[in-house]
Amino acid sequence: MLFAKMKRKEILAANPKARQEEITTMCGLVWKGMSEEKKMQFKTLADRYNLTRKNGFDPQTVINEPASILLINSVSMAGVLP
Repeated sequence: MLFAKMKRKEILAANPKARQEEITTMCGLVWKGMSEEKKMQFKTLADRYNLTRKNGFDPQTVINEPASILLINSVSMAGVLP
């Protein structure tokens, strides 16, 4: 899931000793707490990411777009990270 891929670094920075399963659980908690509108934005971004990769282009360009960066930064980790 693209959301988890994009949030993993933030979670690891706050919890450097966290195991993979803990990181996955934290990502799931954040995802469940997001609004449907925010989830749809990530699903649309994931569709663009997959289409870019499928067409032979670097999908990282989708993640590095300013709108993508703003989207990922708008998701609060409050209540999940210690």
